[in-house]
Amino acid sequence: MKVNTYGTARACALGLCALLCVAAPAAGRQQQQQPAPPPPPKVSSEAELKAAQAVEKAADAAAALAAAGEFVKKYPKSEIRLEVARLVADKIAKAPDAAQRVTLSEGFLKTFNAPAEANVINPDLAIAYVNAKRLDDAFRVADPAAAANFERPMDMLITLTMTGADELQRGNAKYRDQSRQLGLKAAEMFEADRMPAGTDAARWAAHKAEWLPKIYHSLAVMSYVSGDKADARAMLEKAVALNTTEAVSYYLLGRIADEEYQELAKQHRGATGAAQDELHKQALARMDKAIDAYARAIALAEGDARYEQLRTGLRPTLEDFYKYRNNNSTEGLQALIDKYKKPAAAKP
Repeated sequence: MKVNTYGTARACALGLCALLCVAAPAAGRQQQQQPAPPPPPKVSSEAELKAAQAVEKAADAAAALAAAGEFVKKYPKSEIRLEVARLVADKIAKAPDAAQRVTLSEGFLKTFNAPAEANVINPDLAIAYVNAKRLDDAFRVADPAAAANFERPMDMLITLTMTGADELQRGNAKYRDQSRQLGLKAAEMFEADRMPAGTDAARWAAHKAEWLPKIYHSLAVMSYVSGDKADARAMLEKAVALNTTEAVSYYLLGRIADEEYQELAKQHRGATGAAQDELHKQALARMDKAIDAYARAIALAEGDARYEQLRTGLRPTLEDFYKYRNNNSTEGLQALIDKYKKPAAAKP
């Protein structure tokens, strides 16, 4: 599963020299009105700085980890140790192979064994475990209590939320509760706009617009498969409010309304008088919701090979409902579907 990152690199983009060579604050009244900046980390010698720069300049993640091992041996109490750890973690995250990222991340934890240092690598390690199909290890690392302290955890939260939903749909409920907790945490962070330090605001906003509806969709899937249709509908309505373009979100909304219609129709057949009239009214309202949601699902599924079966299988149900509400005619149905199609992409 690929989740696009949204922020800046973990390590200072200008390198360790820029990190350490902090300009003195300007004197005067403006300085007095602002809190003093934290002091820059100190290096004990030119040799320590060169050892750290060897990590930064390493050709690949393996070389960076090896150089970091030498750095930690020589300077175990260095004030820039955490920054060096971030440099290594950034290189590991860019390694192309999942198995390699796992091996390097596990090596990282042996070299950098302080809790704060584990918080640097564990989000990437959990994702690497998912990509390597080691889900037990992924969810072990992504314990919700520990994840609260991870640096830049969002991609991990998204990945494991969607992984848990996918597994549940395959009949594996082992990760359901934990992935739900992680999904709710991701949604909370997005809704509160809790950007990690150093994150680019525009990229964060784009990331939120892309992934928050998908988080709500995954949470809805977990609730629906678990039998909690009320929560599933609430999550789907949040996704819809965020202008989701996920066809299955609308399909599930339609299916929930459809199932409620079927139940109300059953009750209607056994009722009499005013109660029967009220149940008929409620049933038709649910049918109308199903019609609208199914039309949206079909519209958004068009042109997507993944959803061809959904689109073709859903069309007869939609037509039956639409004809029931429109004097046995499908006139206007295609216009309804067309209204919900994705706008054509602008040509470059």
